[in-house]
Amino acid sequence: MLSRRVAKLESIIKSGSSPQRGNSPNGSFTGIRGVQPHSTVTLTPMGLNSTANISQPADSGIEDAATILDYHAALAPQTSDIADSRAPSVSEMDRTDSEMSPLQMLQLNLPNRRQVFQLVNRHIECLLWYHGAFYAPIFRRQLQEFYDRYNGLIENEGLSLQWVALLFSVLTGAMTYLSNRWYQGAITCLSRANYMARYSLDSVEAIATLTISAHSLGYSNQQSVFLASAVKISQSLGLHRLGTESPNNLTERDVRGRRVWCQLCTQDWFSMPFSESYLVQPLHGNTEKPRNRHDDNPMIVPELVPTALSYARYLLDVAFIIPQLQDAVTSSITLYTKYEQVLKYDKLMRTPATAHRPHFFSNVPIDASALAISYAHKICMIHRAFLDLSFTNSAFSFTRRTYIFHRKHTESEYLEHRGLVEEGIAILRPNTKSAIARRGVRLLCELLDAIDRSQVERRKRRTSESSSPDSFLSRSKRRMFLDVSAFVRAFCDGNSEASSAGGASGPSASHPTVQNDDSMIADSLFKDSASLSNVG
Repeated sequence: MLSRRVAKLESIIKSGSSPQRGNSPNGSFTGIRGVQPHSTVTLTPMGLNSTANISQPADSGIEDAATILDYHAALAPQTSDIADSRAPSVSEMDRTDSEMSPLQMLQLNLPNRRQVFQLVNRHIECLLWYHGAFYAPIFRRQLQEFYDRYNGLIENEGLSLQWVALLFSVLTGAMTYLSNRWYQGAITCLSRANYMARYSLDSVEAIATLTISAHSLGYSNQQSVFLASAVKISQSLGLHRLGTESPNNLTERDVRGRRVWCQLCTQDWFSMPFSESYLVQPLHGNTEKPRNRHDDNPMIVPELVPTALSYARYLLDVAFIIPQLQDAVTSSITLYTKYEQVLKYDKLMRTPATAHRPHFFSNVPIDASALAISYAHKICMIHRAFLDLSFTNSAFSFTRRTYIFHRKHTESEYLEHRGLVEEGIAILRPNTKSAIARRGVRLLCELLDAIDRSQVERRKRRTSESSSPDSFLSRSKRRMFLDVSAFVRAFCDGNSEASSAGGASGPSASHPTVQNDDSMIADSLFKDSASLSNVG
């Protein structure tokens, strides 16, 4: 049944059609040993060899940023002994909080050497393909140095805390549901290393890598600000002006910087439907995306060959559609011309999912349901601002058809689509460790309840209107479907009440950002609904 519904979802995506993308300043980076002079890296058949790491301090203000809501939840690890690498119990930590320095606390949260290598290998082998925010050969070499030269001690003099932040980011991604303390450890290292004044590629990689875990852990608000600072630091380091890749003389700055800049652009642009703004202006940089190659070989391979960079390269192309849409809609004057742009870029967004779908999606065992959901999500983002209007104005009916769940209860597909929603709730409900899953369950459950109430009220109105002399006028004013604005307003009010009821002693008191993120998403929904009348 599920496979048939996935096939249906894919067919909807494919069939959808509308009626009608220099010189760099002297950048400097911090390696594991802290501040070092600039060095080049020689690309050999065995991979990258570096004689030194690179860094230099700089001072700059950091701008606030837009919200990033693209997310990915890592799978739980299979190795049982990794689970034993968790930090000491809460009671142990509470007992030692007043007696230990923050770095000593971080040391307690670091698993033993064997477990760290297991977790790092898991991240590199299972997750790095998804974001590509750091370069595995260099990070593995740095990790080896961390234990061989610094004995795995975080407080060791000369060790770069910004690199330690990257280490905790990698560990966090490898075990999202057990790694709240590791996420906080990465943030602590960044803060103590004064990363906003001492620019380092390590901190940029750490922040970009944290995104794979931050949203599931409930730190979306905080992560969006860190991503904004990472973009600003990257621009100060010149990562947006790396130009065309030189395959014969790659530097560590070029190899690492190009990958993490690719990821920052992707995250920034995918956030635009939620924030209606973006930080990375494509016209202000010339950095080309990294070439398709394996980590252990300098040779560029054809696009048909899957590598650790394939998905990140593909996702960047998809994300680049979003700023083009934003600029086109902003420059349009009327509501009609704005919607014309939405239809144009809807078609462009569907193209990578169909005609230009990467070959590596076909020759490797990737879950078809995951791809279908991912494509549908991105297409829905394009229509986000016109969703409510599509329920009341037939001129925007294409947007209404784009949202799979919208069907009258009399239509044949209604029960099938409702079944998909109920299956989604059943899948998400056990995921109590994920803030995204918790929010999704609550939102979907309340939406189903609201739809059921709406249908009951509609039947009552029809009964009363049948005997009313003004029944025609009443029917003409009646909404075709659920009052989305009213629903979102009630959902926002519910979030506010939940936050107030929790108080200082509530279950989320120690992690207030979780509650704040719930309010953020609700506010985002409310602003979408409230601003629809002002789109033109």
